[in-house]
Amino acid sequence: MRDAILNKSHAAPSRRAPLRSEGDDMADNPIPVLIPRRRVSQICGLERNALYERIARGQFPKPITIGSAAVRWIEAEVVAWVQQQIDASRAQQPARGFRRERA
Repeated sequence: MRDAILNKSHAAPSRRAPLRSEGDDMADNPIPVLIPRRRVSQICGLERNALYERIARGQFPKPITIGSAAVRWIEAEVVAWVQQQIDASRAQQPARGFRRERA
């Protein structure tokens, strides 16, 4: 009995198909992660109205329609947008804590 417990070969095979296998074309292309609006708001700090206003102005990634009334965003696009905002903000601000030398 103990050997049967330690040897898990008697377990039923998994019903899930593997996401990727060697030699698979998808191995080179990661599967996009789709996230709901609430998660988008948590990541970027924008509430619903501000989010859709920026989408309408072309200033935020557009969602993907996944049903008649359901949309999701590609997580990597949202994270990239946040990083762009950080980079732009830091490029505009002078470094703090440093004084200019007087001529």
